[in-house]
Amino acid sequence: MSNSSCSSSFDSAGFVDANDIADSHMDSTDACEEIPVNLQALILSFLPWRELLRLRVVCKKWNKLLRSRDFKKRWRGADPDQIPFCFADCKYGNSLYNPAAGNWSCYSPAFYTIQNEDGSHYKVENVRVMGAAHGLLLLQVLQPWVLAIPSLPTVRHDLFIMNPLDPLQKTRIPLLPELRHPYTAIPLGMVWNEITKSHWIVVQHQPDPTIGTTGRAGSKISTFHRYDVGVDEWDRVAKWPINEATHFQQPSVKEGRLFCLGAPTKSTWSDTSSPTWSRDRFCAFGLDRFEENWMVEPPPPQPLHFATLFHRGGRCFVAGGKVAPSAPAGSTTLKDFRIWASKPWHSGRSFDLRNCSSNNDHWIEIQRMPDSIMDKLNGVNDRDGKRRGTNNFCTLALTSLQQFTCTSNGNFVCVANSRASVAMLNLKTKLWKMLPTPIFVDDETQSRTERYVWFKTHYRGLWNLLDFHLCEPRVDVTLPDRPFKDRTCMSQY
Repeated sequence: MSNSSCSSSFDSAGFVDANDIADSHMDSTDACEEIPVNLQALILSFLPWRELLRLRVVCKKWNKLLRSRDFKKRWRGADPDQIPFCFADCKYGNSLYNPAAGNWSCYSPAFYTIQNEDGSHYKVENVRVMGAAHGLLLLQVLQPWVLAIPSLPTVRHDLFIMNPLDPLQKTRIPLLPELRHPYTAIPLGMVWNEITKSHWIVVQHQPDPTIGTTGRAGSKISTFHRYDVGVDEWDRVAKWPINEATHFQQPSVKEGRLFCLGAPTKSTWSDTSSPTWSRDRFCAFGLDRFEENWMVEPPPPQPLHFATLFHRGGRCFVAGGKVAPSAPAGSTTLKDFRIWASKPWHSGRSFDLRNCSSNNDHWIEIQRMPDSIMDKLNGVNDRDGKRRGTNNFCTLALTSLQQFTCTSNGNFVCVANSRASVAMLNLKTKLWKMLPTPIFVDDETQSRTERYVWFKTHYRGLWNLLDFHLCEPRVDVTLPDRPFKDRTCMSQY
């Protein structure tokens, strides 16, 4: 969340801005000078992303060519089996896993730099990754003075989209008036619509932040808004009764239809170690054909403490796990993690969750985490079977539900915990592996981030403070080239 003195997370893979490199480092004698520029671009367009980033610093000519919008559109080096970037965000900091280097590092300074339309720059301290899809990240930025004056009527946030391969380039999302306050407007994430070839950003608007957690009186309807990045338009797509106490998260798209994962709010759990009631299970919610209401899909066969929703090959998938309390007090261990796929003939049907008895007819279990991987996530030493001590990733003095999370981009599934352990599953090869231990900001930055965490916890009602996002490297995904214009009224619908 906060910037640090860590080395740039992009340096090890060639993520270097050639504009910052002295002229002496640039090769003024281009070895390919006699080759036409269009032929150079054609040859280079088949190189993988990591090689293109290294070539940016060869000479200014190539740097300009490889950063041009025309070259990015013709790039053909995408690899569907490429391990994605992993963005981890926790209470005390954040870290990026670079698949080209095979290690973790802190976010680069460019991640915290915002460029104005006039070319000027300014720095921000609190940036949170809210979603990732098809080569782009969705970022939430709190204005600097928000932390010093946490007055609800004046709190504001900005949303940006960014390609992590070009962290200096960000596009601000124009927000409607009711979506400019982070304690009432909750960015659920970003998805890629393969049919329209456009990114969608989904934001939930809930006027009273206490509704759903304390039961106070207030607005009884939560509305959902979708922003189409390609056409620069907002739509109100659904509404949901707040008294249903459902926490929406992790949107996904199947054949142009928007889905969200629904989870019970924290106040509905009577025993965090044993989720039971069918109505409190994680469920997929899909928009009806008129895009006015959510339709409930069948829940997975068993209750879960944490879960993720994704689509692959036209089918709906839910992955999740259960945890149990363990020593020392406040910590947990992972007891089970599975992945289910919906049966084709059930996908898309409406479902009454209150009449749920058995869901085995709606789902097929396709994967279960091996015990060896689960032991590593739980910190068990392979030699003596004892639990290892925790490192300085973040020591959460919160509920057990907040120590594990999972996510997927449709090709890979990751499971992370608050001890900095991350397991990754390749859905194509069905192979699990452990990623190296992440690196996070130093302890001296904790006091600065504590206020941000307090703000998020009290006014956002977040399900957890451990975020994890996957973003595949895409050179060919560019930001919209248009001036920023904020929305001023509801007539934009």
